[in-house]
Order: sequence, then C-alpha cells, then structure tokens
Amino acid sequence: MDVAKVASMCDLLESFLFQPKGGPDFSMDQVKLHSLICTAFLFTFVWCIGGNLVESSMDAFDSFSREQFADNQDVRVRA
Repeated sequence: MDVAKVASMCDLLESFLFQPKGGPDFSMDQVKLHSLICTAFLFTFVWCIGGNLVESSMDAFDSFSREQFADNQDVRVRA
C-alpha cells in the first residue's frame, strides 16, 4: 500500500534524526544541518519508494528523482 511506503519513509527518517544515542546536534551550523537533513530525506525517499519498484520502472524513478533534487545544492545525487 502507498500509505505503508510513506509510513516506512517517515519512520526511517525519524530514526536518522531522533536517535536516543546520537543523531544530529540541532544547534550545529544551520548550513550543515540543512544539508544533513536534505541528504537523509533523499536517502529515505530513494530507499523506501524506489526500493519497492519493479525493475522496469527503476530508470524512470532514477530520472524523476534526479530532476526533483536538481535545484537543491545541499543534496549531491551521484551518477
């Protein structure tokens, strides 16, 4: 179900950002914090949404994801 994919994405993102022992220091430099949050979001997006696709749809999802994040300087999408 689509809702389950989004819920998984939210849970994974929450586990990266709000760990009981670790996670980012939210008082750190705002530029670095923004970059870290954007990168974590991109990772969870690709993992949870893209990981559930059939192989024939993966290239289209790759192109879509790169286009969505092309203007964001905080996220580096590698080839």
